[in-house]
Amino acid sequence: MKLVNKKIMLLIIAGLFVWLAIYSIQPLWWSFMDFVNPKYQDDIEKAWVNKPDGFLLGQLGSRNYAYRGNAAYILGKRSNPSTIDPLIKIVKYSRKDETRGAAIGLLANFYNEPRVKQFFMNIVSQGRKDPNYLNTMMSLSGGHNNEIYPEILSMAKDNFHTSWVVDMLEYYPEKPETIETLKKIASSDPEKYIRDKAKDVLKKLREKK
Repeated sequence: MKLVNKKIMLLIIAGLFVWLAIYSIQPLWWSFMDFVNPKYQDDIEKAWVNKPDGFLLGQLGSRNYAYRGNAAYILGKRSNPSTIDPLIKIVKYSRKDETRGAAIGLLANFYNEPRVKQFFMNIVSQGRKDPNYLNTMMSLSGGHNNEIYPEILSMAKDNFHTSWVVDMLEYYPEKPETIETLKKIASSDPEKYIRDKAKDVLKKLREKK
């Protein structure tokens, strides 16, 4: 009896090792598919273009970036209001950062819907420790929400994810604080790539005038 139990335990352990190996190698396999077949992602899009919203919403949770990206792209093109509630549920309950980020990006298409705007503002009110805070701030800034502008300036002052701050400020070219804040980041941020990024945005904003 003990020998049988030992064999069962060994089989379970071996199965776990096989599962972990497959789970770990999947991203490498998908990258390889992209390399050998440049049309890999286009083929997925063509195969999924008529798939129902429910199927695509499920693919937002895939570890395969090509599946996740194509599902988000097709759902974004459709912008079906019936997906709002499922997307909100994904943001609330998914444990995957990439999945929640994709759902927030799709919800931004419905920015003018009061329930979406309120949902976003509720996330922001939770503060910077909320795992969805940055993606939500980015979506709100993309919608030119003036309520969050003081918080963007506060993020810049606190050197909190200034790379994201630069992206957000680009949506508010009309505000005088935007230029001054970008100048400060361009001259004093400890990271060179962020200083360069701020300079590029300043140049773009000047060219638009």
